[in-house]
Amino acid sequence: MANIDRQARLDESLQYMFTLTLGRNYPEGEVSDTQLQTFLGLVGEYLEGFTVTHSIGYWKQEQERSFSISVAGDFRVQSKIVEISNIYKALYTQEATMLEIRESGMWRFL
Repeated sequence: MANIDRQARLDESLQYMFTLTLGRNYPEGEVSDTQLQTFLGLVGEYLEGFTVTHSIGYWKQEQERSFSISVAGDFRVQSKIVEISNIYKALYTQEATMLEIRESGMWRFL
């Protein structure tokens, strides 16, 4: 399946919370913990900081372990997240990933 660079038009003056959710099932089995750690190391090359949340998801009525990568930032973060998604889809033969984008009123590091 071809990677499609789908990006929403975001307001350059706002801050956003981006959450990319990825499933761990793929045709060869399941993405192992070691493979996941390697992939997250790659994510660190795109994003200075991010949060990983582990969960159970469902895709086409099949349960799978999943994880989400969350990061706050401005409109420029979207292209990095899309690239991370495309890499994961290519590595693990994923049909789709899910990207949630929410406007964030204000955030700061303390």
